Amino acid sequence: GGRCAAGTSLWLNRDTVENRLPPLPHKRFVALLPWPPTSDSQSKPLLAGIIDAIENELARAEISDRDLYVISSHQTESAALGPAELRKLCQSVGANLLLGAFLTGDERQFRLHLTVQNALTDTVLRHRQLVSTAAELTGLIPKAVEAAAALLNVRLEQNLTDRLAPPTDSVAAL
Repeated sequence: GGRCAAGTSLWLNRDTVENRLPPLPHKRFVALLPWPPTSDSQSKPLLAGIIDAIENELARAEISDRDLYVISSHQTESAALGPAELRKLCQSVGANLLLGAFLTGDERQFRLHLTVQNALTDTVLRHRQLVSTAAELTGLIPKAVEAAAALLNVRLEQNLTDRLAPPTDSVAAL
C-alpha cells in the first residue's frame, strides 16, 4: 500500500510540475539550432555532436509521434543570425518552436543550455541547464537528448543509453 501511494504521489507531482510549464503547441514543428551563437571554436564540435544526437533521437520519435516534426538547421551559420533573422529562418522552414543549444565552460566544467522558445515571438517557454565536469563529458550526450525530449514532451525509446554510448571513454578524443 505504501509503495503504491508513493508512486501515485510521484506521478501526481510530475503531472503538477508539467502543468506549470508554459504549454507547447499541439503540433510541434521544431527548428534545432546552436543558439544563441558562440564564437568558441573549441566547443563547436562538441555542440555539433550533441545537436546531431538530439536530432537523431527526435527523428526516431517522429515515427510514433505524429505531432512532432524536427527541422535541423544546425548546419546554418547561426553566428550571423540576430533575433529577426532567426524568426525569418524559422518561418521559412515552417517551425513554430526553436530548440536552441548553447555550450559554455572551460577545461574543468561545461554547461549545456537547452531552450525551447516560440519561433515567432522569441518567448522562452522552457529551459534546462546541464552541468558536466570534463571527466563526465562522455555522459553529457545521453543526458542532453533526454533533457531535450522532456522539454518537448517527447517519449524516447528505452535503449537510448546503449545507443548513445560514445565509441570511446576518452574525453580528449570526444
